[in-house]
Amino acid sequence: MDVAEELLDLDHTVDRAYVERRLDDWFGRVDRLYADIESWLPDAHYLIIDRVDSFEPSDWRVATLMKRREQRPFDRDFLSAVLL
Repeated sequence: MDVAEELLDLDHTVDRAYVERRLDDWFGRVDRLYADIESWLPDAHYLIIDRVDSFEPSDWRVATLMKRREQRPFDRDFLSAVLL
């Protein structure tokens, strides 16, 4: 069921509790995604940073903890390079 179908579903009410559950679900999903990505990277203590303000398109950057000012785009090319 996609979001539009879920919102139009008459079996539940879109109230504060529903929105909070949805937010909690997404926070958990993002946390698990970060944990997965961290487990894929070599043991160099990488930081993954989104450098934009809220409601703007993401600009994911990556750097090692020791060289955090040397950020690079966190994209397919970076991930492929560190995994190979």
